[in-house]
Amino acid sequence: MKKVFTLLMALLMFAFLSSCTFSQASAPQLNKQAISIEKGKSYKLKLKGADSGKVKWISKNKNIATVKNGKVTARQAGSTKIIAKYKGKKYSCKVKVMDSTITQPQIDEVQTSDLVLTVDGIKLDVEWENNKSVEALKSLAPLTINTQQYGGFEQVGDIGSSLPQDDSNITTQAGDIVLYSSNSISIFYDSNTWSYTRLGKITGKTQAELKELLGKDRVTVSITRAENKEKIMVVYFSQTGRTKKIAEKISEITGGEIQRILPADPYTDEDLDYNDSSTRATVEQNDLSVRPEIKNKISLSGCTTLYLGYPIWWGQAPRIMDTFVEEYDLSGITIIPFCTSGSSSIGGSANRLEELAGAGSWKPGKRFSTGASADDIRIWTESF
Repeated sequence: MKKVFTLLMALLMFAFLSSCTFSQASAPQLNKQAISIEKGKSYKLKLKGADSGKVKWISKNKNIATVKNGKVTARQAGSTKIIAKYKGKKYSCKVKVMDSTITQPQIDEVQTSDLVLTVDGIKLDVEWENNKSVEALKSLAPLTINTQQYGGFEQVGDIGSSLPQDDSNITTQAGDIVLYSSNSISIFYDSNTWSYTRLGKITGKTQAELKELLGKDRVTVSITRAENKEKIMVVYFSQTGRTKKIAEKISEITGGEIQRILPADPYTDEDLDYNDSSTRATVEQNDLSVRPEIKNKISLSGCTTLYLGYPIWWGQAPRIMDTFVEEYDLSGITIIPFCTSGSSSIGGSANRLEELAGAGSWKPGKRFSTGASADDIRIWTESF
């Protein structure tokens, strides 16, 4: 009897400890409890330790920020909360949305257009319109226009060519750049009402500063194309070396900086046994919520184009690629996926990664065989 009692106590203690360990290991948590983002931008929230397909996302104020599949998009300045509901529990993140604040250093680094405007040698920051007139102006650059002051509110000069017009009655403000009579450009330092086509607006200058610059009898206006600041990177995961070979060829052809994703817990050959349902890779690929840890830090600083490579495992991208696209902000980057496999196509693997990332401009992906030639890869990269 004493032995039975001791055995029962041991079993109860084991069950208690097991439940504690399980609850600690499986407790979901948000990757962020508070975020601040500018109006118009997005941030990807993730509920770690949860099946992403079963998480319900809710915004307490959709006027300030909306959320879809964890992707928070800022709508207007203010504060709200994003709620993740999972298995009857709620997890909240405070969201603060700020008005866009563009400082001079930021504008120098990120051009809003590939046109650069200078007046008497002084570079001005401009938000150009997206219309046919501006496109035609780009085709004429570089341009030098000698302008003269008119009416006490503008500098006006002949472009030397006629541009497409879409005139409307406009009351201009200081900093406005417009097309007048199809062949003249006007830059305002005060207001006037007339029929114009908008070309852009000078930012970062007060009316007094613009009047000092533009209130002279004559100025010289220069419009040029901005330097191409494209930065290409090649980031890949490779276990057997096949994807590594393709990634290295892409790097050589494009001049892109190359980086390899390394798992914190390295895979072995036994882990990749397709014929054993208990192997690590098989278990991971059958569980959409698994996120293997990445050992190394991948730098995407300044990246504009990202070639993202991986092998196909069990018809999908390895789960460590899910980790990568969820942990790294791909906003403003063009992502070009590629994969290697014996026979499987890239299929929906790239579409899943795009959905998980919730950011970036994704291009159609391509599968390469191990023996793909440099010419095949060059033709593909040049298509972008």
